[in-house]
Amino acid sequence: MKTKQKLSSVSNRLRSLLGIVFLTLAVNASAHEVESVTPSEIGIPYSWALELSANEHAHTTPDHVGAWSWDEDGFPATAKGWTHTSKWVKLELSEPVALTLKLENLANVPWPSPSEPNRLAGTNLFPSFTLYRGWDTDAGITVSTNGVTIDQDHTFNNRGNIAWAEDVTYLDHIDNSSQHEASRTWVLPAGRYTISLGGNSPATIAEGRQGYLATFTTKPTVGLARGMAIINYDQAAIHTLASAIGPSPVLELTGFFDQAAANSLPLSTLLTNAQTGFAYTNQPYAMNGPSVNNPAGRTAQPTTFAWVSGDPTNHSGSIGLGGIARFNVLGGLGGTLAFGDFTLQFDPARTALGGSGWYLKGNIEPAVAVYDLTQVKVVETTTSLTISGDLAVTFEVANFLYGTPGDTLKDVGDFTFTGLKDQLPAPRINAISKSGDNLIINVVNGRPGTGCVVLSSPLISAESSQWAPGATGVFDAAGTCSFSLPINSAEPTRFFKLRTP
Repeated sequence: MKTKQKLSSVSNRLRSLLGIVFLTLAVNASAHEVESVTPSEIGIPYSWALELSANEHAHTTPDHVGAWSWDEDGFPATAKGWTHTSKWVKLELSEPVALTLKLENLANVPWPSPSEPNRLAGTNLFPSFTLYRGWDTDAGITVSTNGVTIDQDHTFNNRGNIAWAEDVTYLDHIDNSSQHEASRTWVLPAGRYTISLGGNSPATIAEGRQGYLATFTTKPTVGLARGMAIINYDQAAIHTLASAIGPSPVLELTGFFDQAAANSLPLSTLLTNAQTGFAYTNQPYAMNGPSVNNPAGRTAQPTTFAWVSGDPTNHSGSIGLGGIARFNVLGGLGGTLAFGDFTLQFDPARTALGGSGWYLKGNIEPAVAVYDLTQVKVVETTTSLTISGDLAVTFEVANFLYGTPGDTLKDVGDFTFTGLKDQLPAPRINAISKSGDNLIINVVNGRPGTGCVVLSSPLISAESSQWAPGATGVFDAAGTCSFSLPINSAEPTRFFKLRTP
């Protein structure tokens, strides 16, 4: 293996042994109409029903709603719409999707009456709509002042939960009174949803019914298969916190339990177990899977994060991270704090508190936002998602836990999470090259923080037991690992393969 030709031969044989062929399929959205249903007098009076999966396109037939059906300015409370002049959609998603709803004004929609059989609905719709989770098709539980159970009311809450429709939960709405078209995209998990469609006219004269068309489009979402977060605490900054409690340092790290260690221990043990070898830096928090099993007192959360490719802030769910850091308060005189069982989340409302919207929620009771991320960088590649930033003490922790408002947004370290997208190929050797008398082997698609072993044999047909370990390593946060092996110039050929957990 002294020549480039020999190296190329090994590389080609290696690729034929371990390579993966990717097929790219053009996926076109299938189209169909929404099913018309007869409204019920019990529960929500649905007019439309549809079931969608990814890459589908559906629309209502031309129809009409009241000009003020979604919201009428004449109501004392603006969060009211007219139930029976709105149109209600019963939606079921068979898988997680990015759902786009477009509601638009439509001309020439028939609105016949006995005296005007050729009458058409108006063309001055200001479309607005509300999204709820769940369906409501049964008798109500709300009782009126005269003792009658309300199965269905003439008005509904367009900006929150509906009292008489107890089986649905408010999620979002569009309040539009200026345009003749409105649209929004949500990232939603599989399940049942209710949507109210209506008008929000700013006019003060009666406008009657207005024509509309509702279009539903779905795209697949992106999820995470595996990932790892690294926290590097700034020890000096941690020691300046909570000065209202006592002299510095109020907080001192007394232990760190990574995901594997924390998953096997109840909270009481985590708070008391003596530990050595911990450090403020390079604390690994492995990403939890879609389900977790918690010992007593533990609150680890599953990963439910899914997003629209290219726009991670447009997502649903959160990223569960395994691991707990333990701090003594005033040397133990003030008790012990455990920060962990984190979820990495995004909430645009947190920008009002000085954060970026990305934050770490500690789910150990009392569950609260522990760190806002500042100076955030979000990098998405074809195979991975990386979210990094500075750890900043949240308003809640500074004011209500430490009692030191000046600690709000204090930088106490760095955070980096890298996750690999789901449906990735298995870990594989991606490239080999020659550097001096060594062979450099690069491996990709590994699970961050897990081990990897390169095995080798002069014969591709060798039994499994005859493949010798050549080098070991650990996948980094991006799921990559690199090995350097000496070249034996006396060998004509050597084959390599991987062994991973």
